[in-house]
Amino acid sequence: MIRAISPDRQPPSRAPAKLAVVVGSSCLRRGACVAILLAGACGFTTPAVAAPPKQEAAALSVVAGAKAKAGAYTLCSEMYEQCYRLDPGFLGYLYSAARCAQKGGQLDVAERHYREFLLRSPAEHPLRKRADGHMNEIMVARRAASDKRVAEERVAAEAAAAAAAARGPGSSGSVAAPAPAATGVAAAGGATKSAPPMTRRALAGWGAVGGAVILGSLGTWLLLNANADASALEADLALPAGTQLIRGLTYAEAVQRDDEIRSGRTMAVIVGGGALLAAAAGAWLLIGDEKPAKSTLRLSPIPGRLGAVWELRW
Repeated sequence: MIRAISPDRQPPSRAPAKLAVVVGSSCLRRGACVAILLAGACGFTTPAVAAPPKQEAAALSVVAGAKAKAGAYTLCSEMYEQCYRLDPGFLGYLYSAARCAQKGGQLDVAERHYREFLLRSPAEHPLRKRADGHMNEIMVARRAASDKRVAEERVAAEAAAAAAAARGPGSSGSVAAPAPAATGVAAAGGATKSAPPMTRRALAGWGAVGGAVILGSLGTWLLLNANADASALEADLALPAGTQLIRGLTYAEAVQRDDEIRSGRTMAVIVGGGALLAAAAGAWLLIGDEKPAKSTLRLSPIPGRLGAVWELRW
């Protein structure tokens, strides 16, 4: 059944409701925009995501390589050292830091990095052999620098000595202090004379005396050893109580030991005689140095042959 609807009873319009929805959504959008603007003005920004340390080290190593090509070795070494702190597992950064420091003349820093690299790197690391070679280069460079410094100091000292000798004792420009007044024997007889230097004859005499002491000590030692061996041999040759056999020593061994004892005593006598001769020569040289001996050579005829007499007068 169709029911008619009169104009007075038309259904209410929904236009105001739609308008309210549109206005409400517009206000919400504006409020959100205002809120976003206020948040931006107050500094509430979304934090940036930090890169991993290995990626940061790799990026920094590219810059360090460019600095090395430009010749900025000090900055390059510091950058590679920072790369190694970010990525300690990659020892190439540490080697590069040491190499740049060496090229930049920082030998202490380079040596420290090389030593740490050699300590941490395995034996099969491809850069280990190079690090050893560079360490040797640093040692050679330090030795050369030390030798150069010593040579320069020696040259400077020699130049100063030559300049002082050229100026002379009285040309230094300073006023010389007055000499102290001479007193006693020095004032009456002049300046005190220094002791004369030792002559070659005296040196030879004292050398002979020293040799005599050494030879005498050696001869005494040889004689004491020979006597000790003789006593031991006699003890070994003694017959045990209640038997007529010598045990533990053959005849050949006894003869050999006796020969050794005789040789030792003979050598002691020879060395002792040498000590006596050296002592006599030293005494003669020393006495002759104190008071020179006057010697004359006189030939006197001897019946049947020619005789020569050497006469010493003291």
